[in-house]
Amino acid sequence: MRLFRIPRRCGVRMTARAGIGTVDTADFGVGARVASGYPLEEDLRALATLGHSRALWPEERVSRALGRIDHVLCALAGVLEVEYYGPEVGLGAGREVYRMVVRRHHLGADMDVWGLWICTALPHAQWRPAWRMPDAGRLRKQLVVKALPAFFQGYAEAVRDAGKAGTNAGRRLLALARMVSAVAPAQEAPPE
Repeated sequence: MRLFRIPRRCGVRMTARAGIGTVDTADFGVGARVASGYPLEEDLRALATLGHSRALWPEERVSRALGRIDHVLCALAGVLEVEYYGPEVGLGAGREVYRMVVRRHHLGADMDVWGLWICTALPHAQWRPAWRMPDAGRLRKQLVVKALPAFFQGYAEAVRDAGKAGTNAGRRLLALARMVSAVAPAQEAPPE
């Protein structure tokens, strides 16, 4: 069993035998749960359904679901170490000002972490991280929820191209991507 130390700033709260703040690679199985014990798959299905519908959810519920997904993606990114520059989630005029980016992010003088952040995509900004998914504003969260299927498909393809699809973390990511893509756009209301 191999344990990985996850930086505290990354926001990962998955439990493993060594305690809070570490991730056990066995936890990347399809049935993995975050520390709250809530199945991640339910959040993904609900958000993917919400992205295809006109239904509205309370912002708090969307933030909690995005937070749980963010925690797992942060842990997976730290293990996989595969860069991916995902879909645009900028507001207004169709400009690619902000994008969902998985890479090693520079967060401070001595803090570099792998994870998914919404980054400034302007050429002079050098992919500066702006927000984690649950910390984005209300309107941007709507764009993030709609972009999740494209993000998962693109990130899964990047992991395949990097030759890491056979690892525990790679298999977990591919399973999550299949689950998000399986949600039919015809569904109108999110599950309760």
